[in-house]
Amino acid sequence: MSRIPDGFPKDFLWGGAVAANQLEGAYTAGGKGLCVADINEFRDDIDIKKKYNDEVTSTYVKDAMNAGNNDGRVFPKRRGIDFYHTYKEDLRLLAELRPSVPASTGREYFRMGMMKLLMRKA
Repeated sequence: MSRIPDGFPKDFLWGGAVAANQLEGAYTAGGKGLCVADINEFRDDIDIKKKYNDEVTSTYVKDAMNAGNNDGRVFPKRRGIDFYHTYKEDLRLLAELRPSVPASTGREYFRMGMMKLLMRKA
């Protein structure tokens, strides 16, 4: 039987990733229109084995587009983590982690992406 290690190796690199619809928030701010993710309603009354998107009809889409935050329906991807409003603080926190990207092309892509974000005017 092998022993489970206590902790991570000294040179261990943590990784992370997110999808845009996990981040954005502010689904109607800045002229953004609704997208497919914005009408994706959380429903715990349908068994996961029975979710085939059969319930998504043109009537459902129109109704979901008009659904508000006060009607008890939950559209989690409309809020995300609200990066739209909190990106400066989020990037500051990310910088504190001192992330590194091993591949030089990946590192350059990441660096340029962060520079572009930081140079944006709020």
